[in-house]
Amino acid sequence: MARLLTVVAAIALLLVMGVSSAAPIPEGARPAPLYHATGVGATNTYRWHHGGEFSDTVAAVEDHRGVKRVTYRRLAKSERFPQPPITFKVEVSPAGVRVTDIVGGSAWRNRMAYWSFQPHQARWQYVSSTPWERATHTVTSFPPERVAVPAGTFDAVRVHDVWAYDAEGFGPQEQTEWWAPGVGVVKMLYQDHNGTESFVLKSFTRGDR
Repeated sequence: MARLLTVVAAIALLLVMGVSSAAPIPEGARPAPLYHATGVGATNTYRWHHGGEFSDTVAAVEDHRGVKRVTYRRLAKSERFPQPPITFKVEVSPAGVRVTDIVGGSAWRNRMAYWSFQPHQARWQYVSSTPWERATHTVTSFPPERVAVPAGTFDAVRVHDVWAYDAEGFGPQEQTEWWAPGVGVVKMLYQDHNGTESFVLKSFTRGDR
């Protein structure tokens, strides 16, 4: 059965004196969602369109001035694209998710390093010692939309990234990801001159809070 995730609203404490009714929770008092798993042991398992799988498991979480510093490990289960385990370190806050370090997968360093989940458009340039790695990214975030994947149905923010490399001979690339509160990415679509790649969330388990 598909599982529908909703953002957990703040719990209001009602002191009843005689006959009274609960006042609605002010919008500003509701906790802002975090678009990433933040419980140790939480595991997201993804399935590539070509049949391979990989899983992301949260190994550690540290609270630092309102930001959660999450370390998670990626383990690939694909014969077509075998990869050693990769460790990601990210900072998670209501403003977005920022990659701070990647260990074990140098190719991933060229990927988008920051995601924001407020509807907006942003542009920045990667700086690298290797000229062909320099690229200008244009990232647009959209309001939540309903997305159905094998793991369930989610209200997810769509983030669309288009990047162009400075070096000649590298065509534009596009990547769209759908992020759900408390879970992270539930669907990804990537496209360049070589074709398309995509994956969807197959299953997930929540970790310790």
